[in-house]
Amino acid sequence: MGADCLLLTASLAGSLLLLGLALGSGMVRCGQVYARRLAAGAAPDARTLWQAIRLAHRAPLRLGRDAPMAVLCGGLGAGLAIWGGAAGAALFCLCLVLLALACIDGHSGLLPDALTLPLMVAGWCLGLEARPWVAAAASALVWGGLAGLAALYCRWRGQDGLGGGDVKCLAAMSGWLGVSATLHVLWAACVLGIVCHAVRAWRRHAGWSCAAYPFGPFLAAAAVPWVVWAVCIGPWPACIGS
Repeated sequence: MGADCLLLTASLAGSLLLLGLALGSGMVRCGQVYARRLAAGAAPDARTLWQAIRLAHRAPLRLGRDAPMAVLCGGLGAGLAIWGGAAGAALFCLCLVLLALACIDGHSGLLPDALTLPLMVAGWCLGLEARPWVAAAASALVWGGLAGLAALYCRWRGQDGLGGGDVKCLAAMSGWLGVSATLHVLWAACVLGIVCHAVRAWRRHAGWSCAAYPFGPFLAAAAVPWVVWAVCIGPWPACIGS
C-alpha cells in the first residue's frame, strides 16, 4: 500500500513538473504577444487571449526570458504534488493561472475575464472550501465589497484605485482560499506594491507618483507563497493568518 501511494505521488509530481515546465515556458511570451495585439487594436476578449497563447508557444524559446518562469512553475507543480497530493495539484492550477495573469498584466495592464472568471468558477469546485455554495458566496462577498470600495475611491479621488480585473481576480481567489486568506493576500500585495514603487522612485531619483501600475504581479507574488506555505507547512501563524 505504501509503495503504491509513493508511486502515485511520484507520478503526479512528475506530471505536474512537466506541465509546469511546458506552460511556464510560454507565459512571458504570451503576455508580450497579448499586449502587442491589444496595441494593434484587438479587443481584450477570449479570442485575442487564445490567439496570443497559440502564437506565444510557436515563438522560439529564449532561456534568459523563459527559463525562470518555466523552472518556477515546474518546481511549484512537483512540490505541491509531493506535499499536498490531490489538494496540492488542485491549488497548483490556481498558482499557474495567477502567474499567467501576472505576466499578462505586467505587459498589458489588464487581467482578462477569459482567465479570471473561469478561475473563479473552478475555485468553487476545487478550492479549500468543500461546499461550493460557501465558496461562491465568498467570491460574491469579496467582489461586491471591493467593487464598492473601488467605486467610492474613484468618486473621492477621481481616479481608479483598484481595477475591475483586480477585483475579479481577488474574488476568484476567495473562492479558492476563503475570504480571510484573500484579504491577507491583498494586504501583502499592497505592501509589496508600495515597497516596489518606493524603490523604483528612489532608484530613478523621482518624486512619489500616484500613476497607475499593474497590480496583478503583486497579487501573484503574495498569493503563491501563501499557497505553498499552507500546503507544505500548514496553517499560517495566528498573528499572520487570522
